[in-house]
Amino acid sequence: KARVVYRPAFVDEEVIRQAIEDAGFDSSILEKDSNQGSTSICRLRIKGMVFASGSSSILSALRKNQGVRQAAVALTTQEAEIHFDPLTVGYKQLIEAIKSIGFEAELISVEEEIDRVELKLDGVHSTKCLKLIQVTLEVLPGVKSVEIDLQAGRVVVYYNPNQTGPRTFIEVIEGTNSSQGNYKA
Repeated sequence: KARVVYRPAFVDEEVIRQAIEDAGFDSSILEKDSNQGSTSICRLRIKGMVFASGSSSILSALRKNQGVRQAAVALTTQEAEIHFDPLTVGYKQLIEAIKSIGFEAELISVEEEIDRVELKLDGVHSTKCLKLIQVTLEVLPGVKSVEIDLQAGRVVVYYNPNQTGPRTFIEVIEGTNSSQGNYKA
């Protein structure tokens, strides 16, 4: 038995079933789980999380919200990814749940923006520095495009989440050296 996760806007169940059979396996479409409604995904940036106990507290606060199906909190990237039922809970409630336990949280993306991340940069003092970071990120597999903003000291990366992600971008940015020193994301 296997579960296939897909986006109905791009492919039909029958096409998936037929592809599985074409690969030489038996397949059938099971009845949908009535408890499983639509799912949205949001990513949040969390400030003030320094220890693993903080990420555990945040995870616990998120899971207390009815409608949260899955949540992951990453201490290294200071981010949370939450899969939730948008008919039961909204991302604003999830942000408030995090704030209620003493952490700051801000929205990075919701569902359709899951392939976009905005990173604040430190140690970047010129357009030349930003261009170096931009070129370094653009050559990574899975990166679609990179936008830079010197005024705000930010970089926006559009990417294929099946190939790469924010952790890789942070490692690459922080591993990029220039004559002016190292950068921090």
